[in-house]
Amino acid sequence: MGWFAFALLAAALWGASYAMYEQLLKTISPAAAMLYTAFGTVFVYFGWAAAHGALANDWQVIRKGGYETKLVLGIILVNALSNLSILASMQEKNATVAGLVEIAYPLFTALFTWLFFREVEMSWGTAFGGLLVLSGVACIYYFERTA
Repeated sequence: MGWFAFALLAAALWGASYAMYEQLLKTISPAAAMLYTAFGTVFVYFGWAAAHGALANDWQVIRKGGYETKLVLGIILVNALSNLSILASMQEKNATVAGLVEIAYPLFTALFTWLFFREVEMSWGTAFGGLLVLSGVACIYYFERTA
């Protein structure tokens, strides 16, 4: 499976999870929803890392407290805040609109990749696609505000 198929599969799976989260948030709190899914995710990722065979070596890199440790801690913080933010958005609006706005994240990926690491790989086609996404988000904001 190539990169495009994996990216499209991820988008489809995220879409499915958003739809399921919207239903779950009708009966349990966002904190509990994230906690339960995080517990399940830990087991899946632990099994994957253990099966990969590099868990002990990777742990040695992380426990040194260097650059990689800072990246892992930053990722944990950012992922937790992004999950809390999208769930709050779903509660206040709905999963469909929240997901359509959240789809602007690749623009922020490019921005933060450049700001943090001074790297960005973007073609004119990619930039144009990003502009279309941003235009779509602007339309959603404008029309949802006036609805």
